[in-house]
Amino acid sequence: WIQEAICRSLDRIGRWAPTWLHSMVGVAALVEKYGHLLTIQRADGRGLALPGGLLHWRESVEDGIFREVLEETGLAVEPGNLFKVRSEPERDDRIGAVSIIHLARIVGGHQRDSGEGQVYWMKLSQPIPRMAFHDDVVVRQFLRYRKSIRDRRHYEF
Repeated sequence: WIQEAICRSLDRIGRWAPTWLHSMVGVAALVEKYGHLLTIQRADGRGLALPGGLLHWRESVEDGIFREVLEETGLAVEPGNLFKVRSEPERDDRIGAVSIIHLARIVGGHQRDSGEGQVYWMKLSQPIPRMAFHDDVVVRQFLRYRKSIRDRRHYEF
């Protein structure tokens, strides 16, 4: 709850946040199913985003990915290989966050919307729209990765 309170406060301060604040660690998942990528149409109006969020105190990256995707989509996922670590300061003007993004696969649950937004399966064969937190950059990198291994039957998960 402390991280959420800080984020709400920083929403008001934006880029004028004090320099003594430390970065937080965020996680996200790249979940593909039948040529579609799992995303969230954010309730705050920022647009589409990968499912994810901030780690809780003493929570592992894998547990954080599982929890965040379950909270936001109702789907249980198994995090696989690390895909990318991001630390671009301009990607979120509310906080300084290092984001750890893993490939993941669905292992259970029931799809549902949440307070974070509506579940949206983005078709990967169509142009990638601009996304919240510059997630479109990650999706384009994922598409290049996917294309580079298209002769394989599945990703290195």
